[in-house]
Amino acid sequence: MIETLVNLLLVSVLSIQVFLQARIDYKRWHTWLTPFTILSVPFIIICSGASVLASRLGYIRFRPEVVILWQVCLFFFWVGAFLSPFLLRKLPLREYSQRTKTSEIGGMILGLLATLVMGYDIYINLHEYGSLPVIMLLNKSQLILGSGLASYGQSLGMFMLVVYIGTVRKAEIWKIILVMALLGEIFLISVKGLLILPLVAGLLLRTLLFRWRLTLSKIIAASALIFVMSVTNYLVRTSASETMFFTPKSTSAELAGHIADYLFSGPLTLGGNLATPEAHMNEDDRRLVYAPAINLWNRLTGTYYESLRPEGVLYVAIRKGVASNVNTLFGTMYLYRGILETVLMAFFLGLGTTVMFHLAALFRNIWFEAGASFILAGLSVGWFEYYYWHSAFIVVLLLSILLMFAFPKKRYPTSRKFRSSMVCQ
Repeated sequence: MIETLVNLLLVSVLSIQVFLQARIDYKRWHTWLTPFTILSVPFIIICSGASVLASRLGYIRFRPEVVILWQVCLFFFWVGAFLSPFLLRKLPLREYSQRTKTSEIGGMILGLLATLVMGYDIYINLHEYGSLPVIMLLNKSQLILGSGLASYGQSLGMFMLVVYIGTVRKAEIWKIILVMALLGEIFLISVKGLLILPLVAGLLLRTLLFRWRLTLSKIIAASALIFVMSVTNYLVRTSASETMFFTPKSTSAELAGHIADYLFSGPLTLGGNLATPEAHMNEDDRRLVYAPAINLWNRLTGTYYESLRPEGVLYVAIRKGVASNVNTLFGTMYLYRGILETVLMAFFLGLGTTVMFHLAALFRNIWFEAGASFILAGLSVGWFEYYYWHSAFIVVLLLSILLMFAFPKKRYPTSRKFRSSMVCQ
């Protein structure tokens, strides 16, 4: 009981810190929706639940060191975000925005291309293995490694799904069809986290494009959709791993336990790793945080190498029969790189994501906004794991920049008030 109260006190202190920092940001930028709140608010909600329920549900104890580590890292993240306007002033920004309407033909071609590439990959694997659940298990490694045509097709598919969710209207039937097709294919060949990211990014894009208000009802509806897809994904994968046939036998209790595992595993696993002596990791393990950049550099330079697999190597038994290897965003940084690099990465992550957030608002370019939304979506699952070690983020970012310059731009004057509120304060 005392331990629970101590944990709740620490979470409350963190909540006050986050609110005060977010309040400062609101006064400067006139919005509560910033990279800082996208990262911090979900973590506070998850930790509040874990501190109260974890022990009661048979999990290992929730450790206060988790909150303290995040408190330090969030402060440096916020400092980086706070300084972002000073960097933006140094950039050669013009006094107008670039407003690009999505090319209907170009968007349709890109969506169809992604659908065909992923569909062909599913067809080849279905012909070879003969079972969709087995394909879901086998294709998990391709996107993680970020290699091969199928992997790039998946990255393009996730990017276009963000664009379509962010721009679709009720009358645009072709976009609705492509959304359903892309969702289905990504569902079959991606892990849950990489299935959730395009959905969250699409909602963020609608917010950037249309000043869309994230009301409670919209958040609940989006959460319900994500929940249904995650549960279905789990049932199919479970059936494949146990029987190699689509015969899910999970009970409602097992399903509820899996959902709790997913929600609480990040903070609990991090706490378990913080409580034990430093685990043995080789140099390749410690470089996993930088896996996308290292793998891309080796490909560009033609260096012979074995791709770094961005999968956690530090496992903790969080309850009987369940081991987890996810350590939250800052936890993974800390365990693999140490405290000095962690606070530096937190600072530059806050600086970089906030600069991207402001540039998306200033440029008002659909492609760049979609790429920025996908990067920001990685923050929304920071309570679970460090997702930036997946190559998809680099591919999507480069693709969004390329398309921003590939399509003709229309220029509209930016009001002084808008520019001042977003950059110059």
